Amino acid sequence: MKALDIALKDLTQSFRNLSVLAFIFLVPVLVTGMFYLMFGGLGGDDDEGFALPRTEVQIVNLDAGGLPADAGFLASVPQGSDLRGIHSMGEVLAQFLQGEGFAEVMAVTAAPDAASARTAVDSQEAAVAIVIPQNFTAALIDPTERAVVELYQDPTLTLGPSVVKGIVSQFVDGFSGSKVAIGANVEQLNDAGLAMDAAQLQVLVAQYLASAAGQGRQQIGGESRLLAVVSPTGEGDASPLVGAVGLIMAGMTIFYGFFTGPSSVQSILSEDEKGTLARLFTTPTPQSTILGGKFLATALTVLIQFIALLVFGSLVFGIEWGNPIAVGLVTLGIVAASPAFGIFLMSLIKRARQAGVVLGGVVTLTGILGLASIFAANRSPAAKLVSLFVPQGWALRGLELAMNGGGAGDVLPAVVALLAWSAVFFVIGVTRCRKRFA
Repeated sequence: MKALDIALKDLTQSFRNLSVLAFIFLVPVLVTGMFYLMFGGLGGDDDEGFALPRTEVQIVNLDAGGLPADAGFLASVPQGSDLRGIHSMGEVLAQFLQGEGFAEVMAVTAAPDAASARTAVDSQEAAVAIVIPQNFTAALIDPTERAVVELYQDPTLTLGPSVVKGIVSQFVDGFSGSKVAIGANVEQLNDAGLAMDAAQLQVLVAQYLASAAGQGRQQIGGESRLLAVVSPTGEGDASPLVGAVGLIMAGMTIFYGFFTGPSSVQSILSEDEKGTLARLFTTPTPQSTILGGKFLATALTVLIQFIALLVFGSLVFGIEWGNPIAVGLVTLGIVAASPAFGIFLMSLIKRARQAGVVLGGVVTLTGILGLASIFAANRSPAAKLVSLFVPQGWALRGLELAMNGGGAGDVLPAVVALLAWSAVFFVIGVTRCRKRFA
């Protein structure tokens, strides 16, 4: 109970300090808001707006075809249509994605099979793999058939895969609408007691699919119903802007969360110089209980800060943080790592006047390294690797996996890494503190 009393006392003092509250809650929100306004250029028309990174895409066309090859069908296809000279709708989709209109936002290359395309994503040679199913054309012609276009993405990426998913969804939605229209026409004729022969059906299919091929190049918005676009990492439909700002909000929350831990633990140095800590050590309260109370107060501060910023990001910016259990596990890992990191750093400092420079410099440097993968060009693998040399990098990795649809099992390695960092920092810090205050 004494440890809890000490924790509540320190917690009360912290939350009565307006400068502390501004640093904990206001600064992360303002920094994220600044980036939100910068990324707002995505929707603007001026040429100086934010430039989307070029996404490496591998496409696999397994479509077996099924378009009628007889003269009746070809005669029904309008002159100049995308359906002339092709054998499957998968070819239309592949050509559409490889067109010059998307060359600035994605580089699309053909892969021989689905396995090699997924392997390219797993090895980070590509960001997204698009697998067009074997029955893609058949599903567009037959009202009873269903096809699924698979998007297999790098779970550590957000913006690029979101853009690709939006483009594919918009194109497929045009064909999905055509399929609904064909089915509705056939159903109405059947209800009227009229049967549609094969030739009439071919004419109807040709007209609708030719129209859809053109609409697919122009249509913006909409959601596919009969032809679903799915991702193995989740069903997030957030816009690229929300995805980018969500990643930045996650980074800022982690960055300032690891500032809060050392800053709160810094009170031990202040109390030591004022003599209040020495008087506290003369009481029957064990030293471990006193230090435990300080640690608990810092952990509770970081927990409150993290929850508040996650809720704010969700309500104000519309960020979807992902599976609550996965996010909760990552949060607990951060709540353990940040105070332990603070105790470790504090044990290396002799005077409170040194704390601002040392803590600020070390936490800023490790924070920059941990968040390097967010701002590095094309989210380079080297930046991701470097970020894992500090606890902030593991925190970002776990939270990003959760945001991309990962479950508890997916974020567990990151959480374990955070707890391992916590154990190392805590043991070293407490051991040095005991010798120092003995």
